[in-house]
Amino acid sequence: MKKLMSLMAVVSLFAATTALADEPVQVSNVFSKYKLTIGGYVKLDYVYNSNQQQPSNYFNLVTPDNGGISPKGAAGDSSTMGVEQTRLWFKVDGPGILGGKSTALIEGDFFAVPNVVESSPGFRLRQAYGALDWDNGQLLFGQTWELFGGMLANTVDMRSGEGMGTPWNREPMIKATYNQKFDADNSLSYVGAIVMPQQTGDNSAIMANSGTAGILGTNWSTLGGLGITQAPVNTNVPNFEGQLTFKSKSLGYAPGYLGAMKEFNLMAFGLYGHARYDYTGLGGKIDGEDSYGYGLYAFVPILPSKDIKNRANTASFEAQIYEASNMVWNGGTAAPFTQVGAGQIYGNNVANASAITPMKDLGIAAQLIYYPTQQMGLTVGFTDRIAANRSSDFANVSGANVLSNGNYNKSDSMIYTNIAYDINAAVRVAAEYQNVMTTYGKGGTSTGANTTGVDNIGRFSMYYFF
Repeated sequence: MKKLMSLMAVVSLFAATTALADEPVQVSNVFSKYKLTIGGYVKLDYVYNSNQQQPSNYFNLVTPDNGGISPKGAAGDSSTMGVEQTRLWFKVDGPGILGGKSTALIEGDFFAVPNVVESSPGFRLRQAYGALDWDNGQLLFGQTWELFGGMLANTVDMRSGEGMGTPWNREPMIKATYNQKFDADNSLSYVGAIVMPQQTGDNSAIMANSGTAGILGTNWSTLGGLGITQAPVNTNVPNFEGQLTFKSKSLGYAPGYLGAMKEFNLMAFGLYGHARYDYTGLGGKIDGEDSYGYGLYAFVPILPSKDIKNRANTASFEAQIYEASNMVWNGGTAAPFTQVGAGQIYGNNVANASAITPMKDLGIAAQLIYYPTQQMGLTVGFTDRIAANRSSDFANVSGANVLSNGNYNKSDSMIYTNIAYDINAAVRVAAEYQNVMTTYGKGGTSTGANTTGVDNIGRFSMYYFF
């Protein structure tokens, strides 16, 4: 009997071993077909605003109040805490292909549901892509950072200056990269992508449904008496985006965004796309406007590292300048467009709704990052997005729902400084001060002095990287 039981135990063990041989590889207690790595960080923010803000804006830098003409925050200050910027990612190292390797990444944070209580954040997809990598290039498909710009403002708020001179966003795309190496230190990178944009911000209709204001500030119900039977819909075609970057290791490495070491970069970047706006009841299709932009970016190690890992007594300077048109989806411009000639789509006059004037903005940004020790980083920077249109390009209309009574953003700027300290490889603490300012102007022949809105922000953050 004992021999029989022993034999049965051996057979069971053999069967289990054979079954496990067909199971996926186990990595970090997670089953995956290929090698799977999990990472991210926990982030707690305490934020003080000199303007009263909605809870969801605890890190979003919204346009400050301008004295009641276009209020974005109620009077008084506010404080809040939140963990929405906590981030989680999964990376897969897959099989080789055509002499290269394959990888995939899924990354998200917890800011999917705005205007909810801080104890109930929702998961939000940020990046999701597959990539095929070779020594001299890459083919990527999925959602990742777009190509318009190279600079991220090294702010603790993680918005990175978007909407204030450093436009940046994640979009679905197909992207190809080719690296031309001149020698061991110098190379030239060619990057091109077909990108599906959100030309008018989250692909929203130009005017919203009854009871709410759309992008142009008009309720759809306003036009109900004009024989218009269907809300306007925008249909976008993909953007074509590109970067040309010269990289050199000969100047050494210095800390960049979040302290990551980086070599000298000099980049030219550009974008072209088109947004169509289709209407029923306005005599057919309105053909929308082109979206375009171009700019330059530079990253310079001014106190280089002795090696790639040592950050003590290292410093970098980076700067960017661009001009953009009709690029509100990534913060490149303050709005998609400004007016439609003598007759506005917004308001009650739609007689000449074919003459849309796109919003054009000039963006500038610069920052200095210095690490006196390996653990401590100091950053000071400035970003600004400036309206490049003539004032006559902006709407000369009145009414509560029309671009805030004809007001427009002449500039959106930010001055910031912060300090971050790594207690160990996992825990970081950081403190930051930001001064956000919006200058407003009146379009057309509207009267009224220029006004300015200012928001002073203090932030303390704690991270746990894993």
